[in-house]
Amino acid sequence: MMGAPSEIRPPLLGGKTAVVLAGVFLAAFALFAVLVAVDRAHRPQLEALDSPSAAGDPAVVPFPQSAALPETSVLVRAGVPHFLVCYEGVHDDEMRKAGADDAGKIPIYRRQNKNGGLKEGFYVKLAPSIYGLLGVRTK
Repeated sequence: MMGAPSEIRPPLLGGKTAVVLAGVFLAAFALFAVLVAVDRAHRPQLEALDSPSAAGDPAVVPFPQSAALPETSVLVRAGVPHFLVCYEGVHDDEMRKAGADDAGKIPIYRRQNKNGGLKEGFYVKLAPSIYGLLGVRTK
């Protein structure tokens, strides 16, 4: 035969508690979804790298094939044509951005001293770790 009837225990969580708990989880999920959407909308600004050095910058001015310096101006800055004076092998992390040409297409760099200051002269990047010193020709 059957034993004594077992006790009926009330559920641990009532129906109202389960509804409230589900509402809290739904609100938390909605808040998380909003934060993800805001992060995605601002990702380009949040992950932008603005490095003052030349590391990673492309060489915009092509490196001359011959050892002779080109006779034509490389860029125009402040309305004055600038020419290559010499080539220098310099680590990209030693070069600091100093502006651009008048058209805004060719970045111009200055070389950093060992003490953190900047050396005289302006440079353009010709290839990775190869720079051309710019100069002005007088008539």
